[in-house]
Amino acid sequence: MNVLKKALLLPWRCLKWCFATRGRTVVSTFGVLCVMLGGSFAAYKYSVSSHFCHQCHFMDPYCESWSKSTHRDVDCVKCHFEPGFGNELHGKWVAVKQLASAVTGAYSSMPYAEVSDASCLRSGCHTNEELSKPVLFSDRGIGFKHETHMTEMRRGIKLACTSCHFQKMRDVHIEVDKSTCFLCHFKDSNAAVDTSRLASGMPANGHDKLGSCDTCHGPPTKIAEVGRFRVDHADFVKRGMSCLQCHVELSPKPSYVGAERCLSCHNEPEKMAKIGETGLMHVAHVTKKKMHCYQCHTLIPHKRVPSDGEADMQPHGGAGGYFKNGCALCHMDSHGPQAQLYAGTGAKGVTAQSDPMHLLGMDCIACHRAATSPSGGAANSAHATVSPTQACTECHADRYDSFVGSFRESAAEIETYLSKRLSDIEAKVQSKLKNGELLDRETYRLREKVTANLRFLAEAKAIHNPIYAIDVLRDARDTLDELGEALEVDEPDGDPPYGLEREDCGVCHDELPEPGDLTIPQGWVYPHALHAEKTGLSCEDCHMGDQHPPQASTAEASCKTCHKDDRYRTGKKN
Repeated sequence: MNVLKKALLLPWRCLKWCFATRGRTVVSTFGVLCVMLGGSFAAYKYSVSSHFCHQCHFMDPYCESWSKSTHRDVDCVKCHFEPGFGNELHGKWVAVKQLASAVTGAYSSMPYAEVSDASCLRSGCHTNEELSKPVLFSDRGIGFKHETHMTEMRRGIKLACTSCHFQKMRDVHIEVDKSTCFLCHFKDSNAAVDTSRLASGMPANGHDKLGSCDTCHGPPTKIAEVGRFRVDHADFVKRGMSCLQCHVELSPKPSYVGAERCLSCHNEPEKMAKIGETGLMHVAHVTKKKMHCYQCHTLIPHKRVPSDGEADMQPHGGAGGYFKNGCALCHMDSHGPQAQLYAGTGAKGVTAQSDPMHLLGMDCIACHRAATSPSGGAANSAHATVSPTQACTECHADRYDSFVGSFRESAAEIETYLSKRLSDIEAKVQSKLKNGELLDRETYRLREKVTANLRFLAEAKAIHNPIYAIDVLRDARDTLDELGEALEVDEPDGDPPYGLEREDCGVCHDELPEPGDLTIPQGWVYPHALHAEKTGLSCEDCHMGDQHPPQASTAEASCKTCHKDDRYRTGKKN
């Protein structure tokens, strides 16, 4: 028992001896070690917190955007450090170098960071199962599959999460920029821009399904409300028309990588010599370094060009798609009058009236498209355009071909008649001036106005905006009548042209297709032919307003003007 007791008391006696002889030194050393270890652990935990990143002032905007993003509850290191202890140590070493840069003032206001796919797919974050499910992208309800983009090579490139999810501007933290989609879907670095393809309604670079409109938008099924117009896209789909025949301004523009982009990061001759090796460039920059496409590539915009404003006074609508870099390269300012007439401006003293197609945002090339070769492809020359009647009938009914010819003849006849009348008046003016007679200021003003308007219309060609052209011609007629009366100049011999005297809709619409049965917003079927031909109603009885086409009144009160009972409801569709 004594031996056992001594053995049990031995540790206690050792401790008493230690404290008696070296106690203070041991306790001090132990305390210092605890403080150092505890402080190091606390410093480490603080250094991996998101608050620590906020201590460097040049990180303020990035931390601010992070705090407002969907990742605001995720610590910075969860994304910027790959999973695993070794990767975390490597990340801390990189952070130490960044801290040294901040202390020495050698930092950049645009720090570059790589975020690995492994960080996105770490435990507790995103999963492969989650990525396999289709999602809706943007407010347009475009279907998107992560799986097809991440597991398959896209244009020969192995994409990373940050190829699409990135920070383009420092006030937006890790969001998808649609311009990335446009570059991938519309980019074709191996094909030159072919304006004849585009003018024929085909994608400019021969894109396949990847660049097709219906890949994202699908075939249009709804009637679109554009201003005061209702456009039934389904009818155009049935005709086999390309979207780009109308939506020319949405055609993809070329993107390229200039050597100057490379020089912003590299200056080694051996690296610059490899610029043309596309595969190597994508592996080195996208797959390995997780760089974003627009750090090298130029943007490919995909948005509508405004159909109003100063741009419309320029050839082809100013920013009209490829044609700012296509036709307009040679034909600078050569079609100004046509562009003005199409926009419904250019004539003096006549109320502006845009052509309906201009209001819909259609560029000149929507009608002036390249002709096709006998083999069915685009003709070699972009100057070989289809005939105006063919361009009309491809979108509208067949009777538009007779309207184009008839209107051209009628407009030319009216212009000839008015020009003859102006010549007679001008001869009288010159005679008076020769005899020393003075003309009043109003006569000079009217003479200058009608001369300018007729010259403008002769250059612009009335067919580019029949509605506005008719207004200009009628205004010229009234002005010449006023001048003729003031100067005592008789009208030319013979009857005035038919289209000049007639003021009703039939001047143009006699040559246009008769509308069939129409469904009005209330759902009732409106038999247009019955009302137009058998009731004696004029167009203006229903179609009221100064703008063309004047909207027909579909209010029920309008029906009750003629119908005293509810029989007009019998055509209602359920």
